[in-house]
Amino acid sequence: MRKILFNLAFIALTITAAAQQSIIRTDSNQMLREGIELFGKEKYGPAQEFFSRFLATHPDKHSEARKTAVYYHAVCAVELFHRDAEFLLTSFVYEYPESPLIRQAWFRLGKFFFRDKKYKDARKWFEVIEPDPSAECGICSRETPPELVARLAFQKAADVIQKIDVDQRIVLACDTVAEHAGMVLGKPNNVDHAKEMLLRLKGREHRVYSGLCLWSRASANRIIQVDCSTLILKNFTDAQLDEYLATDLWVGKAGSLGFQDGPPWLTLLKGSPTNVVGLPMELLSQTLQNF
Repeated sequence: MRKILFNLAFIALTITAAAQQSIIRTDSNQMLREGIELFGKEKYGPAQEFFSRFLATHPDKHSEARKTAVYYHAVCAVELFHRDAEFLLTSFVYEYPESPLIRQAWFRLGKFFFRDKKYKDARKWFEVIEPDPSAECGICSRETPPELVARLAFQKAADVIQKIDVDQRIVLACDTVAEHAGMVLGKPNNVDHAKEMLLRLKGREHRVYSGLCLWSRASANRIIQVDCSTLILKNFTDAQLDEYLATDLWVGKAGSLGFQDGPPWLTLLKGSPTNVVGLPMELLSQTLQNF
């Protein structure tokens, strides 16, 4: 009878211990999920605290969950401008080269160096390869602006993908146009063309479309996305227009305007400001997660 009771007690103790381990495991995974949720809300400080606690209780370097936490912990450091941000993100890149998050890490690292004006370091992760001019040509009268930028982004990527000889490379191509009343406004040919565009947009809303194409040489996988932002060009005087045109800030800008240049009469009504600049960072981040 004592032996039976002992066995029952041992079994109960085993079940209790297993249940406790399950609860701890569940709670720790919840900690990781909560950190990622906070990260998605751009609450990088609290998010990093969750990732730090998770890493403290998960020493297994081969765990996918730990790899994920290491990545997000490093990116939080980047977003919070911590001094160890470069070390943390670089360590992730070299320690986990096979991680599904490695492509995002490359991009984040390049962006980090670019932000700090360390352009030579940024080029290690970003390489600018100009597509042939023919890849940017061809406007079909039946195309809508979203269709146009999607096709041009694809053509650029298709041209560049043939110029690289390293399989572990991803080509990012983007094309941006402005549109008003169904008319596509590309880059101005000269100052008179720029003036014509700006007068057309004066006091009216217009949209900026960006086509984004990610293309992996290794897998041949490719994704094409389109983003849209709505702006209004407020009224301006002739003197303000002449002053702006004299700066040459209109050169190479779709619709003759660069949102990043901060003209006081250009206001974003809806959508991403980075899309207006010419590379929709939010859309790119989402696309990389699914790439």
